[in-house]
Amino acid sequence: MPPSRRVRSDVSRGDRSDLRPWQEAFVRHRYLILQSVLTDPLLAVAHQYALKRVRFSRESDDVQVPGAPGFYADPLMETLLELATSVVRGFSGVEPLPTYSYLRVYGRGTVLNPHVDRPACEISLTLTLGYDGESPWPLYLATPDGVQTAVLAPGDALLYRGQECAHWRGELAGEYHAQLFLHYVDAAGPYTRWRYDKRKAIGARHAPFPPLTARTR
Repeated sequence: MPPSRRVRSDVSRGDRSDLRPWQEAFVRHRYLILQSVLTDPLLAVAHQYALKRVRFSRESDDVQVPGAPGFYADPLMETLLELATSVVRGFSGVEPLPTYSYLRVYGRGTVLNPHVDRPACEISLTLTLGYDGESPWPLYLATPDGVQTAVLAPGDALLYRGQECAHWRGELAGEYHAQLFLHYVDAAGPYTRWRYDKRKAIGARHAPFPPLTARTR
């Protein structure tokens, strides 16, 4: 991954000075890798919380990854959706409107097939909370520059245009991988009606349609 597309960003610091080069890179390449978007203790809290949610409850009707526990609009993850809005604004150069959060914990042998996202996911921040394995699980992204590989350590995130760029993962070799998806639309774009994913507000638990629908390529 070229260094020009990796940048350090801590959601708790609010340091957004001189971001124009990153915004221009995002426009050109449709993605950026952001390092340390979440840091401890918030990262540790989110990771342990995800593992406890999987242990004690399953609320998934996830058609994308059958069998993988998933949680739409979890209250803690919705809070992170709001907190990360400034990160998305700073590095994308657009005014983001939050749509929804989705927490998924993948298990050994899981495969994420190539797909593009629905309108509510015009701009997305996918963030690694933690994993049990020898190395991070690569995420592949089809961009105008060709297929890119994103290797995200805990706390790192990929900012990308999921409607434009197909993305996928190979088979997971580790025991588990906890991933948080934070989705937004551009306030000046064509999908503003998807604000809050057509819910009444951030934190509302159920949308009037399946939370994840995507087409494969």
